[in-house]
Amino acid sequence: MKISVLIVMRNEANKIGRTIRHIKKQDYPKGKYEIITIDDNSSDSSAKTAQKHGAKVISLKKNVWASEGRRIGIKHCRGKVIIFLDAHLYLTNPKNFQIIDKILSRNPSLGGVCGFYKSKNKSDWNQFRDIRREIIFNKQRKRIISLDNFTTLSIALAAIRQEVFKKINFPKGFYKSFGEDTYFQLQAHNKGWDFMFIPQITGIHDSPQNANTIKKKMVYEMRGTANILYNASRERIRVPFLHFFLSYPLTFIISLVLVWFLPLSVGLFFLALSLILEISKMSRCLKAKLYPLKIRIGAFFYSLIKEFWAILYIPLYILRKNGVSIKQFLSIGSIIIKWEIKKWQRCFSFSRKFIKKINLI
Repeated sequence: MKISVLIVMRNEANKIGRTIRHIKKQDYPKGKYEIITIDDNSSDSSAKTAQKHGAKVISLKKNVWASEGRRIGIKHCRGKVIIFLDAHLYLTNPKNFQIIDKILSRNPSLGGVCGFYKSKNKSDWNQFRDIRREIIFNKQRKRIISLDNFTTLSIALAAIRQEVFKKINFPKGFYKSFGEDTYFQLQAHNKGWDFMFIPQITGIHDSPQNANTIKKKMVYEMRGTANILYNASRERIRVPFLHFFLSYPLTFIISLVLVWFLPLSVGLFFLALSLILEISKMSRCLKAKLYPLKIRIGAFFYSLIKEFWAILYIPLYILRKNGVSIKQFLSIGSIIIKWEIKKWQRCFSFSRKFIKKINLI
C-alpha cells in the first residue's frame, strides 16, 4: 500500500528533523511511502531542515493554520492512504505503518485509523489533555469509532484513506482553532465512514506546555466547539455528545436562572445538582493512577475551568461570525439540548449502576 505522510509545520526547526528520522525508522519499504511537509509561513529554518532530511516541502507565503494546510497538502499526496502527523510527534513503534496497512487492507469499510500518543515530559502540563484522551475520551483499548460509539479521531497521529477525500475535506474557517479534525470526522461519519482507534499505533508528543500556553489551547478548544456547532447547524449534520469538547453546561445556566425565580432553597438545590452533573465526569481524571497526583488535579481543574468559561465564550464567538441568523442560532441551541439530554442519560445510567453495586455489597 502506497502511503503519504503529511505534516503541517510552523516554526518547528528544532523538532521536524527528529520527526522525519523516526518516520524513516519504520519497518516498511522505503519506496512505498513519501513525506510531504507544508511549511505554514515559518519564520525559522523549518523548511530547510525538512528538506535536508528528505521531505518534500510546500512553502506557504502566509499563515493559514492546520485545517487549510492539510487541504493544500492533500492535493500533493499520491498515496492511497495519508498519514497525518504533528510536526513534533515521534513515532515509537517501528511497526506503525505495517499495522495501518494491515488494518485498512482487511477492513475496506473503514475510513481510517488513529493511534495513541503521550506527552514527552512527565512534568508537562500537556498531560492534562493526555489524561482526558485516555480517561474521558476512552482511548485505552482498540475500538471502532462511529456516531453511536463516538470519540475523537486524533489527527496528530492518524491515517485516512485517500478515497475519503474525494467526498469531503478538512473544513474552512478553523483559523486559530482546534476541532477541524473532529468536524472532518463528523462529515465522514455522516457519509457512512467509520474509523478505528488502535493503541498499538504509538508516538511521543513533544510539545511542552506551561500556564500561558495551556490557556491558549483551552481557548482553541472552545473555538473548536463553537466552529463545529456553527458548521453543523448550517450543514445539518449530526453531532454526538462528548464531554468537555462537544459539550456545554446548559443545566447549570438554567439553574442560575431558577435561583432568581424559584424559592431560594429550591433554586440552590437545582444549582447544586447541575454542579454535580458537570463535576461527576471530570472527577474521573483523578483516577488516572499512572499520572502524578498534581497532574491529575490539574486535569480536573483544566476541564472544570474550560467547561464554565465556555458559558460566555462559545455563544459570543458564534455571534461574532458573519451571517448568523436567528434560525441558525436556534439550530445550534437544539444541538446543545440534545447534548444535555445525553449528559443526563449517562448520569442516570451511572447512578443506577452505583446503586446496584451498593445493594450487592
